[in-house]
Amino acid sequence: MYWNETEIKIRYSEVDRMNVVHNSKYFIFQEQAKHDFLEKNSLNKEFSDENGYFSPVTENRMIYLKPATFGEKIKVRIALFEIAAAEMKYISAIFNEKEEVIAVGFVSNCISNKKMRPLAIKKENEEEYLKFKKFEVKEKFENLNKKEIINFFKNEKFRI
Repeated sequence: MYWNETEIKIRYSEVDRMNVVHNSKYFIFQEQAKHDFLEKNSLNKEFSDENGYFSPVTENRMIYLKPATFGEKIKVRIALFEIAAAEMKYISAIFNEKEEVIAVGFVSNCISNKKMRPLAIKKENEEEYLKFKKFEVKEKFENLNKKEIINFFKNEKFRI
């Protein structure tokens, strides 16, 4: 599987009065991991805004299991779940320093032109589409429910 891992140290500005990371910050962590994944695999060059493309978020979900706190180092593991028509879907898991799953996330991005009209990725650039396609992990998750997905990430054998 094609997972990317990004390590993040929790800053003071990311926690609330209870010293717990605010729920909105998990989406930022997931976005950073997604960017790192694309950059590491040279996947964001063709479908970039400098080439006239945008990738607005169309869906973003997070399942919170345990809190992260100030000063803690977390790891965000992310993979391309599926590339379909004009959309790319990602799945992620956030781990604390004890390697416990603290959150599981799902984010979808649409590929659009400058007028924000969705573009069929395969039709627009088949070569780039095929580069993305080889990173898909959909078959691993498509028949799992939410609880089974969380258990997948909790499995001791799941490592990069």
